[in-house]
This record gives sequence, structure tokens and C-alpha cells, in this order.
Amino acid sequence: MIWTAYTFDWQGISKRTDDFTIWLTLVNWRKLNTRDEQILLQWTHGATSSPTLADARVIEIEWIIEADTRFGTSQAMDYLDKLFSLQARGFETEYKTFTVTDEQEREWEIKAKIKQAIDYELDEDDWQDGSDRRFRVVLQWDDPRYFSTVENTFEATGGIFGGVKLGAKMGFALNDFANEITIIGTGNIATPCRFSIQINGNISKPFKILNLDTWRYLAIDESFTNGDVLDIDTKLYTIMKNGASIKSKRISWSSWLLIDGITRFWFYDIDGTINADDFVVDVYFSNVLL
Repeated sequence: MIWTAYTFDWQGISKRTDDFTIWLTLVNWRKLNTRDEQILLQWTHGATSSPTLADARVIEIEWIIEADTRFGTSQAMDYLDKLFSLQARGFETEYKTFTVTDEQEREWEIKAKIKQAIDYELDEDDWQDGSDRRFRVVLQWDDPRYFSTVENTFEATGGIFGGVKLGAKMGFALNDFANEITIIGTGNIATPCRFSIQINGNISKPFKILNLDTWRYLAIDESFTNGDVLDIDTKLYTIMKNGASIKSKRISWSSWLLIDGITRFWFYDIDGTINADDFVVDVYFSNVLL
């Protein structure tokens, strides 16, 4: 699979010293456990759907130890045995962080347990100095999603016709929305985000953020004046005004918004008259890979 570096429990799973070298020969980090589940659709007179669901992520690791002496081989084995050590009975399942860095310099992480312990494959000449040893271990995590370890930050800047753009040009050359922003995500699954909004004008309730691609919106039954700071976290489901929670002011049928690829948001109030100068917004999110 495509990769440039891996770690487990924040330590490298390949290693080179004066006495030994641990070479990775396989890391299959894109393997999913899936199931095909048939679902009866309501009100369709027996029609069914059969979605393929992702249940778990499985990571297969294979490597080889090269050393001039059996002493060096033993040192390498000590390193791997400690890194991939198992748990004693009676303890809760321990999950450690597995990370992968791909060719685009994106680092992904997942919490994993050891599903299959280290398996040693020995050659007939294993008793000799310089003999190679091959190993294999399997990790698993019941949540199949990888999360980016780097949080993306988009800062609002001036845009066309008084609009706002975030890292990309506005969606339309002649844009009727003076307060549209565009977010670019590179994951393949929708992910929550955080909005940090500095209010520079007067905004009349309800304040709304509309996803122009799905037409879902988050609505807050609250007014804002110059100097207010609004923080919205759609992962933790929190809404803060000047550090105090106003989550109860969220209009119940509105949605907690997500970033999915290139996503455009429109900010407006009851009059639909919010201008770009009325607020400054930063958006934070981590890409998700499934």
C-alpha cells in the first residue's frame, strides 16, 4: 500500500541500528472488515436494500530482521516484542495509536488493539549467525475510520463582491451571496468541524449557517452584536457565546453541519442581510478516511 512512514504507540515499526535492521515487507493498512446487510424498506411492499457496511479496520504488518549476529537478532526481537506486547488477563482492552504517513505528507491515525500476536517464521538455518527472521502481526480497531492528525484551519479573507473565501475561489463568479465561504476537505467521509466566529456587526435572530450543497442548516435563536464571539463544535455538539453555552438556543430541527469534500456555507440572519464585514470566521476540522 502507499505509505512513507508508520508508527505504533508513537514508535517506529521499522528500525535500524549498528547491530540490526528491521525491514518492513508489508503493511496493509487499507483493509476493511465489511458486511452486506439486507434491510427491509418501510412502506415499499417488501422492497429491500442491501448496503455494504464497514465494521472494522484490520492492519496486517510483516517484516524481516537482518543482523550479522544472533545477538543482534535477539535485540531486534526484544524491540518488537516490547512494542507489540500483549496484555495479562483481567485488564480492559488496551488500544494504542497506529499512524501512517502517505505520499501527500498527510498523517492518519487510528486506535488499534493487537488482534493476532507476533508470529515467528523461522528458517532451517535459524541457528546460524546472519540468519533472517520473518514476523507478522495483525492489529484491529472496531471503528474503521482513520482521522487526520493535522487539524485543517481555514481563515476567512476578502472575496468577490464583498464575499468571503476560505482557501478557494467562491463557488460562482457572480455570487449573489455576500457571505458564502468554501471549505476544501480531502477525506472520503463527512467530518464534523468547529466554527469560530468573531461578530463585527449586528445579527438578528435566528442566525443560520446553511450548507449550500445539501441545503441543511444550523439555526440558533440568538442575536449578536459587535464584539461577540460565537464558537460552534459539531463534533462535541456545543455552541458557545462569549464562553457561555447557548446550546439550548439551537433550533431543534436544524442540523449539526459537516464538511464533505468541497463544502460551501452561507451565513445569514432573519433578514438575510449579513455582510462580509459583519463577521470573521475560522473553520477547523480533520479529514476522515474510510
